[in-house]
Amino acid sequence: GEAGKYWGEVGPFLAGLGQTLERFPAEFRKDVAAGLVPLAFVQRYIELQASLVMRALMKIPGFRNKLLADPNLAFKLGIEIGIGILTKCSAEYQKRKPNFRKEIDFAFANLLMALIADWMLVYLPAPTMVFNVAKARKTGVLASAFPFVRTLPKNAFQKVPVMMKPFTVTQRVGALGVNGVKLFTVGTFASFVGVALTNILTEVRQRLNPDAPKLNKPQNVVKASLLYGSYMGINSNLRYQLLAGIEERYLSALFTNPGNFALVSGAVRVANTYLGSLMWVDTLRLVGMQPQKKG
Repeated sequence: GEAGKYWGEVGPFLAGLGQTLERFPAEFRKDVAAGLVPLAFVQRYIELQASLVMRALMKIPGFRNKLLADPNLAFKLGIEIGIGILTKCSAEYQKRKPNFRKEIDFAFANLLMALIADWMLVYLPAPTMVFNVAKARKTGVLASAFPFVRTLPKNAFQKVPVMMKPFTVTQRVGALGVNGVKLFTVGTFASFVGVALTNILTEVRQRLNPDAPKLNKPQNVVKASLLYGSYMGINSNLRYQLLAGIEERYLSALFTNPGNFALVSGAVRVANTYLGSLMWVDTLRLVGMQPQKKG
């Protein structure tokens, strides 16, 4: 059967390194001992352990399986968060220039909302290794309610992982839909928190100093949240799934040198973020939440 078929090569490999199963986290150790983890992924795990940051991240089960599928995930998250901080802070500064220091709390609320969204946009479509398929199908609220979710790729353009059957067109389309729902939820929640916090700060400041001019016009929390959630679930979802597919299928093959891959991936992500910013402004104008300046 499937169980135990990889231990024949993994066991001698670990013995040759003078390593034991005790070096692995409990959950991963069980899969390795059961022979469910191919040698290539055991080797990748040991390589990733050489980095202090990776060692810490590899202790998180969900993150570990994503890193084993894509060792560059931490870099991609770092790039996306870095780009998010720079672009958002720059935009906030330009928007609030004369009063930036006075409105630093508003800027921070908006930045926090954006960073939550940026993290999920990269994390959700990232491929994940599943070694114990039978166990994975039995765990999780989402899997219990909708068993078909476990059979879907993490993004519509994902390569077929080792030990898994090829994905059908329906499954790939399903990945777009499921991630879209998740991102809609994340986007709506993040926007709700950010907009509500901004409105509260505005009201508090107005009450403390009634004579001061209003620096921010209160926004419709529900309308703004649903709009941002919809934008993330449709526009951002499509862009980031396509980006994940391009990186996995083409960029990783064309740029095998880690430094070159990092440079190209970073440039593509900057371009994608810039494109997303332009499209978000267009969306706001389309629904009348940001009137276009005349002249």
